[in-house]
Amino acid sequence: ASCGITGLKPTYGRISLHGVLPLSRGLDHVGPMARSVLDCAILLDALAGHDPRDPESLDAPTDDGWSGPLAEGGRPLRIGVPRAHFWEELPPDLGRAAEAALDVWRGLGWEVREVVLPPMAPIAAAALTVHNALTGAEYGGLLAERPEELIPEVRKKLAETLEMPAADYIAALRTCKGFGVSLAEVLSEVDILVTPTISRTAPRMAPDGALLEPLAGDNFRGVFNLPGVPAMSIPCGFDDRALPVGLQIVGPRLGEAAVLAAGHAFQCATDWHRRRPPIASGT
Repeated sequence: ASCGITGLKPTYGRISLHGVLPLSRGLDHVGPMARSVLDCAILLDALAGHDPRDPESLDAPTDDGWSGPLAEGGRPLRIGVPRAHFWEELPPDLGRAAEAALDVWRGLGWEVREVVLPPMAPIAAAALTVHNALTGAEYGGLLAERPEELIPEVRKKLAETLEMPAADYIAALRTCKGFGVSLAEVLSEVDILVTPTISRTAPRMAPDGALLEPLAGDNFRGVFNLPGVPAMSIPCGFDDRALPVGLQIVGPRLGEAAVLAAGHAFQCATDWHRRRPPIASGT
């Protein structure tokens, strides 16, 4: 989203994780990043499928792939918009860009209506707990083996995760599983959900790389890693500083076709995915 490109996170297991450096096993997804939704679909055609080297990769049929149906067009979809949590935290300029994007789909004759998800704050907190626990399990041994190679922030975070009570982790897992059930119920009434991808655009940085502004949190995206559903970020405008703004499209498990169809329809009606911020053009 911050770079103004299109990115697809397929259903968990749709693409093999063999050879991928893990961060949080069970949450990690692999997917293409490209200029357009169509390019992502072409890459997904090539990458998806079962891999015996990854026992969690899916042996799910892909029919004729995903890129071909995009060229043929499709029926209008039902878009659900969960206002609470996702839209409430947006700065005005990001909110305007996101609302304008919804108007594009309305103009195409698609149904856009509000939906209600469970309170997201405890779910986002649970998602972070699970992520931290899995990351600690993956890399906690580095604290004893090579602590001098870790930056202070990483050492502190790993130490905290290794001290996490098992009861906290189990409670977080239960919360996340409950969210997966609720999400599936909402997605049985609409085809996709649309939310902002991030709550703020790219931060300013000093010449030495130090952040001068905070990074956007993961509250809008991380919650959808736990149920393993597909999601895509597409460019939908620029903020008041002419930095790229992203819009997130979320589908049901194995629902990449709907996610891609929505993104492709948007990009056929707009040119945001082809635009560059003025700063990138040297102006």
